[in-house]
Amino acid sequence: MMLLVTLANLCGALGFGANLVTYFFKYEIPADFIGGGLIGALGLTTIYFAMTALPSFIGMVFADKLKKWLGSYVNVLILIQVVNIIVRVIAYFVGYEGKKLWIAMILIGIGSIPSGALSIAQTSIFCDSIDYMEWKTGKRTEGITFSMQTSFTKISSGITAGLATMALSILGYKAIDDAAVYVGTQTAAFDKWMWPLVILTPAIASVLFIIPLLFINYTKEQRAIVESDLKARRLGEKESGLSPYAAEIDCY
Repeated sequence: MMLLVTLANLCGALGFGANLVTYFFKYEIPADFIGGGLIGALGLTTIYFAMTALPSFIGMVFADKLKKWLGSYVNVLILIQVVNIIVRVIAYFVGYEGKKLWIAMILIGIGSIPSGALSIAQTSIFCDSIDYMEWKTGKRTEGITFSMQTSFTKISSGITAGLATMALSILGYKAIDDAAVYVGTQTAAFDKWMWPLVILTPAIASVLFIIPLLFINYTKEQRAIVESDLKARRLGEKESGLSPYAAEIDCY
């Protein structure tokens, strides 16, 4: 379970579009889009991340209810990715010309509501993994598990940043700091591909994120057996006999 969730996160790192948002606002959105140019690309980026990140707190509050509704935190993770795919595809076709940008941002904000449950769901699955490994092998691996989680979070960030930088290079991006108007100063490839990259790469990453999760098969019944056996093991009582570790110990 730990390895599959980690692999899913590495797949999610391929959605590097969020790292291109500021470039998109600076070079594709007119400076007078808001307040006669008083709010530039950085300000519009802040508004975007506020609109798309703050709603996730709702999902954080209702994480446990989502689990009860869907049956497991694995299904919660899948739901988060499915919602992200749907809203981003719709937002892509809505476009960003004129006031359509607001509609696209609102759609992505709505889609980010379930994402607040992401870290809660993953941590719960990691805890299940720790219990399962102890049940199966007799070794409890909190340190390895959570240090691995931290390491792969950093690796994922590096992959995302690296892909974004490579995309800018391929599109022929050149930094322009002193222009009065930024729209139209980049290459034709930049203008053509920036919107799809910003909106759709996270959706593609969500599709890839789901694939490893489909191989996690840890039912409520299995979890109940693991928890019951671990409790019995710590109390020195008889276990169910289904654990390979318990069976090996009984042989001696």
